[in-house]
Amino acid sequence: ATVTAGWAAAAPGRGQEPAQAEAPSDAGGSPSIAIVGGTVFPAPDRPPIEDGAVLVVDGRIEAVGPRAEVEIPAGVEVIDATDGSVLPGCWNLHVHFTPPEFMGADTLPADALAATLRGMLLRHGFVHVLDTGSFLENTLALRERIESGEAPGPEIWTAGPPFTAPEGTPIYVRPIVLPALATPEEARDSVRARLDQGADAINVFTGSPVAWDESAVLMDEAVVAAVT
Repeated sequence: ATVTAGWAAAAPGRGQEPAQAEAPSDAGGSPSIAIVGGTVFPAPDRPPIEDGAVLVVDGRIEAVGPRAEVEIPAGVEVIDATDGSVLPGCWNLHVHFTPPEFMGADTLPADALAATLRGMLLRHGFVHVLDTGSFLENTLALRERIESGEAPGPEIWTAGPPFTAPEGTPIYVRPIVLPALATPEEARDSVRARLDQGADAINVFTGSPVAWDESAVLMDEAVVAAVT
């Protein structure tokens, strides 16, 4: 069993010395929990902590260390991770929300959406993702439902559909036709519009495989420079 405890490396000294924590605040918001008993892997450059504890107060990791040395305030929900592992949440920097299970994300049943997100991402420890190419409106609807608490899922950053050179839609994407950029002016206007629509990043095919014989269409360097 593996428990993912959010994306946060232990601060210097944590996991090596006793850690103290105040009682949870009454401000509401994120829950306060303590994950105890498992082997805690605080960071790639830190040794694992056997029979460890991770204290999360109001959605923030407050203490990481041996269970005997982490003070758990009254009222905190305790999750027993004995015989399991507790890992920092991971980033996945290349995902697509284009499978049929995600289409119509604004109206899909919440339980079905949660099951798909769990199977694709959460069960593997991915709690932050970068969508490098999906339908922007649908992905923004998915993100809104996650952020509203309707369905548990990762933090989503999205680029929306990638941009290509004219006639540069990759052969494996068709019959979908990706938006093309022909001039630096068009590139600047399109990028600004995409960001205004809610995108967090921009993805471009500077070279697109447009045939199975590996023929490629290249984006003009001036257009690439305008995008960046």
